[in-house]
Amino acid sequence: MRWMALPAMAIALGGCSQVELYQFESAAKDAVKQSLVDPDSAQFRDLRIMRRSEHERILCGELNARNRMGGYTGFTPFYIVGNSTHELTFDLPHSMPQTTEPAAEFEAFMASYRQNCSAKA
Repeated sequence: MRWMALPAMAIALGGCSQVELYQFESAAKDAVKQSLVDPDSAQFRDLRIMRRSEHERILCGELNARNRMGGYTGFTPFYIVGNSTHELTFDLPHSMPQTTEPAAEFEAFMASYRQNCSAKA
């Protein structure tokens, strides 16, 4: 399944140089790290860069990091949007919610994640 997505991503990102993609990924990961309690604990997996428009890219993936108590929270989806002027905006859910009100926020995030990080983006 993973191999089937690669040709589609190559076509979608055909106008980008590898250097540009690397710079975007590096800047995006640095921005996410700076928002964490323990930036050095960040673990990323399943990263993929998608094209939203000619000048916008989205880095999607999962993030695991230490919380204030020092324990890892578990891998959680995230995405970060960047444009050609390197302005970055991102959304990180803190963890799977335990009450109904945060559950609604988490579901709203997941809907946004699916919309922004689908293979059609």
